[in-house]
Amino acid sequence: MSIVDPNEYKKQLKMLNDRYYLILDELITVYPKYKMKPEDSMYSDTYITDKGNLTKLQKDLFLYKNNLEQTMKTVGEDILVVDKQIMQLEKENSFFKKRLDSLKEGQNASKLLLKNTVYLHNEDLVANLLLGLVFMGSAYGCYKHNKTQA
Repeated sequence: MSIVDPNEYKKQLKMLNDRYYLILDELITVYPKYKMKPEDSMYSDTYITDKGNLTKLQKDLFLYKNNLEQTMKTVGEDILVVDKQIMQLEKENSFFKKRLDSLKEGQNASKLLLKNTVYLHNEDLVANLLLGLVFMGSAYGCYKHNKTQA
């Protein structure tokens, strides 16, 4: 069932309301004349026509109410479906959010591990450089010592 715009329902209700007051005004005008002269065909025909119009209006109002109730039922069912989908998406979002948080924690741990590894690498580099300088200094000292003794 297609869902009708709420403004369309407002228009229909206003139209039914306007029709009701027009028919009621005609009935109020013709009913006393009809009761005074029931044998006059002009008044009796007008009264019967107005009663028929009122019955048709009652039928139209019932159809309007029925359509409105069906639309409300359909909208209610659609809302339940969308609500279930939202709840499912919230569950999935919660799961993925937890995974994202754990990945962020892992990323922070990885950054810290990388930083520590670079620091240790630089420390080893400086230690090897100093060891090389000490070795070169010792070799130069031995060379000078051997040269002076020779």
